[in-house]
Amino acid sequence: MDHWMVERQLVEIRLSGLGMTLARSPAGWSVNFWRGAATTALEAQTLKEAEKLGRIMVEMRDLGLTLARSPDGRSYRVNFRYDPEANALAETLDEAIILGGLLRRGIILSRLQNSYCLKFRNRAEADALTAETLDEAEKLGRAMYELRMLGISLAGSPGDYSLTLGDGTDADTLMAETPDEAEKLGWTMHGLRELGIALCRSSAGYRLNFRNGADADALVAEALDEAIKLGRAMIELRRNGIKLTRSPAGYHVNCIDCLWPKRRMAETLDDAVKLGKTMAEARDRWRKQFALFVAFLLFGVFLLLIVFATLSNGDHHSGHRIRPG
Repeated sequence: MDHWMVERQLVEIRLSGLGMTLARSPAGWSVNFWRGAATTALEAQTLKEAEKLGRIMVEMRDLGLTLARSPDGRSYRVNFRYDPEANALAETLDEAIILGGLLRRGIILSRLQNSYCLKFRNRAEADALTAETLDEAEKLGRAMYELRMLGISLAGSPGDYSLTLGDGTDADTLMAETPDEAEKLGWTMHGLRELGIALCRSSAGYRLNFRNGADADALVAEALDEAIKLGRAMIELRRNGIKLTRSPAGYHVNCIDCLWPKRRMAETLDDAVKLGKTMAEARDRWRKQFALFVAFLLFGVFLLLIVFATLSNGDHHSGHRIRPG
């Protein structure tokens, strides 16, 4: 038995384990589902391509998609099984895989002259986004889906994407240059919103403030990573009853309900967080000591009342003592 026959048998065994069949065809090899109709069969020129095609067909089926050749035989057509109108054309198998993943997320990818167009099903063409390469289109589609799940709308063009939270205004819109940056920025906006912090763009970078907070309490970060770190610090300090503000000299750590000291200075954000924790611990320790002092004071007053009552009762009985006859 020559090497070609061994390779064929191995491919047939692996495809049969996936519920697929392999047969000879004029174009090379025909791959189809077990007991599948003739219209579901696809052609491949080599055994390696046939095995790859069979695995992709199974993956598509598990995602609720179908893979077929276009009428002219030059490309592949990917259809969403539960929505016949949702379909896209791919020139290669690798492109078909990307199309299938996007369709599963509700995104239709179509090829333009020198770029790709992406839009959600049942959405207007005006809401579509463009990508220059297939790899960028895949990243952009993932970002569109993730941001939509977070309640954030993505618009714009390559190098100039805008993110808007819910039905926000222009003040709630942030800009990103790449799909990866847009996705990271969207998760940051969502995470800070869940913590009660609004993130918006400013001339100096990113502006953070608590929702319904005064403008004077807003903090500014130059970079996104710094904004994330600053937002976490604001939340952590606020939980301890500490208010964080900033000036050219550094960070002001204000203890809202401390008797002394109520305000301290720190040069860096890490020092401000440590200082806030120290002030909160000192405040809590003072509260415990004060509560203990009040408890001892009340206990002392209670003992004095008992002694006074005992002495008063003794004087009362001594005044009515019966004298002997």
